[in-house]
Amino acid sequence: MTVSAIIGPLHDPLRLAEDIAVLDLLSGGRLVTVAGIGYRPEEYEERGVDWGRRGKLQDLLLETLLTAWTGEPFTYQGRTVRVTRGRSPGRIRCSWSGGPRGRRRGGRPGSGCRSSRARTCRSWTRTTGRSARSTARRAGR
Repeated sequence: MTVSAIIGPLHDPLRLAEDIAVLDLLSGGRLVTVAGIGYRPEEYEERGVDWGRRGKLQDLLLETLLTAWTGEPFTYQGRTVRVTRGRSPGRIRCSWSGGPRGRRRGGRPGSGCRSSRARTCRSWTRTTGRSARSTARRAGR
């Protein structure tokens, strides 16, 4: 079961962590989540989210999701919280349109990256995959 793409910066990280964990439990551990930053400024404007902060918000989202899915209590916005642990926590993919920032973002969780160009440009896919794996290794994942 795949959630095609969640525009991460438009959601509350803690709520999203809980929702994804519950879906993962309901799917029997077969959920794969794709978290992208989107490409339409008007979607951000509709939600009152600063388009220029989308990368930083996505970084915060990914960090919060991975921490939350350990099932251990952690501090989030000044309070101690604990999120339901899914069956396969941490299976999140980062989706992007290209560029080094997206590769670094995808590599940090250590899960690789997904691109809409993957079927049409093998060399680009190999390059981005290597970059994500390299970033993941440097992050100790």
